[in-house]
Amino acid sequence: MDPDVTTLRGRRATRRWERTSVGDVFERLTWSYPDQIAVAGWPGAYGDQRFAQLTYRQADQTANRFAHALACAGLQPGARVLLFCENSVEACLAKIGIAKAGMVAVPLNPNLAPDVVKHLIELTEPAFAVVDAELWPRAEPAFSAAGLCPGVAITIGNTPVVGTPSFTELIDGKPDTEPDTEIHGDDIWELLFTSGTTSMPKAAMVSHHSTYLAAMNFALSLTRGLTVESDLRLATFLPVTYHVGDQIFMFSAFFSGGSLLIGRKPVPDVVARAVDARRITALWAGSPQFVAALADEFEAHLEFDPTSLRVLVYGWGALAPELLDRLVQRCGPELVAMGIFGQTEAIACHRFWPAKWPEVHGATAPQTNYVGVPSPRTPDIGPVSGR
Repeated sequence: MDPDVTTLRGRRATRRWERTSVGDVFERLTWSYPDQIAVAGWPGAYGDQRFAQLTYRQADQTANRFAHALACAGLQPGARVLLFCENSVEACLAKIGIAKAGMVAVPLNPNLAPDVVKHLIELTEPAFAVVDAELWPRAEPAFSAAGLCPGVAITIGNTPVVGTPSFTELIDGKPDTEPDTEIHGDDIWELLFTSGTTSMPKAAMVSHHSTYLAAMNFALSLTRGLTVESDLRLATFLPVTYHVGDQIFMFSAFFSGGSLLIGRKPVPDVVARAVDARRITALWAGSPQFVAALADEFEAHLEFDPTSLRVLVYGWGALAPELLDRLVQRCGPELVAMGIFGQTEAIACHRFWPAKWPEVHGATAPQTNYVGVPSPRTPDIGPVSGR
């Protein structure tokens, strides 16, 4: 080890002990909380029971095996790896493994039209593809048209893809050691597509540095009310495989040394049950309509105990004051609600806390959606309306 202690400008930190790499997060946590649950799946969000929940040590070893499996398939650093997946523990571990290998994750929304999927495959030229087995019938026409074959299938629902190994089969027998790959924080590790509301989706190029900053920035808000940040137990049933929520929720849990619970789909009674059963402290809840349905479930099931919940994040609209009052009645006065407004290209986000501006919130919500104030990380793009 030859640390550079003289050059104060133009340094390039690429060695594992000094670099910024998304793929290093699990390994670094093995030195702090090796036996803490890093990631768990709610039933339906994993294809193999062995991935129902993993400690930081187990998650690191699994991601390492996936990284080595990609290398054994002939892929080199910089290669693009496409994911056609909904939420699962395996998809989460695959993304970390891709980053460990110095490669680039290309997650696609499986709800896109086949011609759009074909266009994005041709645009990104992936060398390998991860697919959910239950989504393969939807993916197959676009894959075939683009000449892409799946390299591994996540067997959600125990459905096989003929001729394609399962996630478990792919990584079995692979080394669990860290890949020897040079990575710099400015390297792009993910191409994250926008919704493409006015044309074909465009890919935001996400660097390792960007993910670190976004995750740690949001961890400041998601750990409110906790004595120690590693007590964070964050749940998301909204998409984080192909959505920018992976930056600010999935990685915030890891960078805090906390635990992430992944659900397959956002169903109100399932989410309410998970908050109770897993003692969730922070929840990415989504739309005010979903938050209202969640409040209904808490009120309908008095056997649920949601008092562990400290932070509830919502977006896309204003939260009615009476709805927030209902949540506080069941969750307790420590609950903090936070509205977010951001874009894939600048996920630093504006944030609105009803408790910080109660007069504005009470007088205007839900008719007017005040988006709050920008994060210090938000790029300087000129004046932005506060509404």
